[in-house]
Amino acid sequence: MAAYVLLLLAAVSYVQREMLHERLNAQLEGVSGSVQRILAQEVAYLSGIAISKTLDAADLDGFRSAAELAWKERPSVFTILLNDESQQLLNLRLGEGRKPPIWDAESLRQVWATGEPVVGDLVNGMFAVRVPVLRDGKVRYVLSEVLDPRMLNDLLRAELSDKGWIGALIDRRMTILARSENAERFVGLSPTTHIIENIKARRTGLETVLTKDGIPSYASVVPLGKSGWHLVIGIPENVAEVSYQSTHWLLIVGGGIVLVIMTAFGLWIGWRNVGMLESTTETLSTDLATAHRESDEKSAFLAIMSHELRTPLTGILGFSELLTHSTLNEQQKDWVVHQRLAGRTLMTIVNDILDYSKIQAGGVQLETIDFDILTLLEQSVALSKPMADAKGLNLVIGKAPGMARWLQGDPTRLQQVLNNFLSNAVKFTAKGEIRLSMTQERAGPERVHLKITVQDTGIGVPADQQERLFKRFNQANSAIAREYGGTGLGLSICKSLVELMGGTIGCESVAGQGSVFWFSVPLPMTSAPSKNAVEAVEQPSVEGGLKARILLVEDDSVNQVLTRTILERAGYTVAIAGDGAQAVEKIRRDRFDLVLMDAHLPVLDGVSATRAIRALGGGYARIPIWALTGSVIEQDIQNCLSAGMNGHLAKPFLPKDLLSIVKDTLDQRSFSEAVQHPSPLDPEMHRAMVSSIGQDKMDELQAVFFEWLRSARAEFPNADAERGALYEEAHRFIGSAGMFGYLRIVEAARELCQACRSLDDARIEGSHARLLAEVDAACETEDASPASWTTSSRHP
Repeated sequence: MAAYVLLLLAAVSYVQREMLHERLNAQLEGVSGSVQRILAQEVAYLSGIAISKTLDAADLDGFRSAAELAWKERPSVFTILLNDESQQLLNLRLGEGRKPPIWDAESLRQVWATGEPVVGDLVNGMFAVRVPVLRDGKVRYVLSEVLDPRMLNDLLRAELSDKGWIGALIDRRMTILARSENAERFVGLSPTTHIIENIKARRTGLETVLTKDGIPSYASVVPLGKSGWHLVIGIPENVAEVSYQSTHWLLIVGGGIVLVIMTAFGLWIGWRNVGMLESTTETLSTDLATAHRESDEKSAFLAIMSHELRTPLTGILGFSELLTHSTLNEQQKDWVVHQRLAGRTLMTIVNDILDYSKIQAGGVQLETIDFDILTLLEQSVALSKPMADAKGLNLVIGKAPGMARWLQGDPTRLQQVLNNFLSNAVKFTAKGEIRLSMTQERAGPERVHLKITVQDTGIGVPADQQERLFKRFNQANSAIAREYGGTGLGLSICKSLVELMGGTIGCESVAGQGSVFWFSVPLPMTSAPSKNAVEAVEQPSVEGGLKARILLVEDDSVNQVLTRTILERAGYTVAIAGDGAQAVEKIRRDRFDLVLMDAHLPVLDGVSATRAIRALGGGYARIPIWALTGSVIEQDIQNCLSAGMNGHLAKPFLPKDLLSIVKDTLDQRSFSEAVQHPSPLDPEMHRAMVSSIGQDKMDELQAVFFEWLRSARAEFPNADAERGALYEEAHRFIGSAGMFGYLRIVEAARELCQACRSLDDARIEGSHARLLAEVDAACETEDASPASWTTSSRHP
């Protein structure tokens, strides 16, 4: 009996210990799983940013905008960093408070070496999560996120403190980076020697230890996956005894049965946790793939919607504009005015939706150009004045003296915000005055804080509804939305644009007494353009510009008729191509001074057609080609420009805008060909060579050079050839052409060499076409006299 009792007590003690061990392991797995899920979420979050297409073009401003918009939902992120192999490219410093340097170089090197995500150690109260940005299977950048470990403290306290357990997270440097309440009693301010030894020896079993204040406890340690961290959890013996005291006598009576049940239960717990971990991993992978697919679908939808909505709107607004200049009776004129007003209202709604979608996707890129702020204000007032005059409102500009006129920034986006303010002021004001005012506060020797205010005497906004004004799809109340209309996106877009420019926006209003809307942005000052620069832009056009031949490439029959009518009424000769393949064939057969190219075309799209035209070489590479398309998606615009187009005009367009672009382009081309177009041969280099070796020897060597040039041109590889071979062939032109003064060939050859190093197919194709065009142009001058080379120009 005594032996049985001793055996039973030993079995009970063993079972109790196993129960405790299972509970501790379950808790360790649960907490470690939660920590690893947090780290996995942060890695997935960074990986989502890392696939941003803005990084493919080294577009750091676009990347910054995407990261800042994504961060708004993540208060635990202190900053986001971007490194290449040699330096730190971005440090967004999104958080507040201390700004510690991040010098965890080991984790950074590890990402470059392995190409895998790495979790760093605690540095100055923060830790970093780093992921590689892979391009073509190689690490191009390292994207890092600096996090506040307080979220891990909160996790440990939520999981352990209410049970009376204590725990801590320890990084690779044996530094405690998070702990539960009272954890210092167990591990101290830094890990004890015993814990460090267990971690180094990889001892993870349950053992009895004494806390710092001498309390007997059970403890165990577990590694946290690939992070290199360890989780240590301890249970004071008195807490552990309470947890199993109620089952103590039951275990003595039915020790054998309980032992079997608990063993089976422990195995089931382990199996379930493994299944949950696998399920969680699969869910995270599926969610990430779904997010990528939805992002691609959204971009495709926006491009289609932009084109499909703007194309018919072009016809509606264009023909309305033409009708206003035709013979109509008074009632018909009134109908046309209302039709044009409805079309422009619909265009405003479409623009708001597309602008909001681009902002949400981080697709808005700000320009930095010089502009006259006073001219910008006057233009905005001129746009709103007809509406104000129709309602009998006084619209005035107020500005303080001595302010800088010329600033650097994005005038288009600034005017978009200002026009929205003025439009709302006119809409919601029945009588009185609307005042536009500007102030500037110096923020340094060459920088100002520009503040623009629009004050009206309209209906005002109640105080309890003002906080809704700048939220998406919101107006002050539903009654206003029904009476005045609108998408409720305008002020939300304004807020996003102002914040992208580093500024602030706000409103002050009293119901029934009017409103004051304002925004403030920091902008650099700049000097006014010189008189010579202005005169160069305003050179008179060459005579006969209106006799130019224009090829319109458009598949929509309504827009064909509309655009052709506008151009022919202005005196131009217009030919039509219904698809990109027809456009290329017409250009091969006939002479055109300008091409207006839609991007979305059957058979051969506009981008591919442009590349085919540029690849023809010679004068074809210099024909002005303008994109005339309904798409306003930034990626589509960049595709057009990178293919070799000279510019982009979005549908719907006003006739005056189309005619202005056509006239300016033709004037610039005519002036360039007549006066400014550089000769294939540099006269100074030619004279220097003749002076050194004599005219006869120069003529002899030049004949040899042209024979070599034609041979090299005939054998030159295609743009899709192996990059190394293409580089070597292009490099051959630099020395030979340079010695004879053909500097444009040298410039084009160097550009192609640089393109080969970048591995950018579109850039290589454009540079390849330019080099061949310059070689062809030089060959055309072989029989010309040196005096005529200074103004020589050929057209296909």
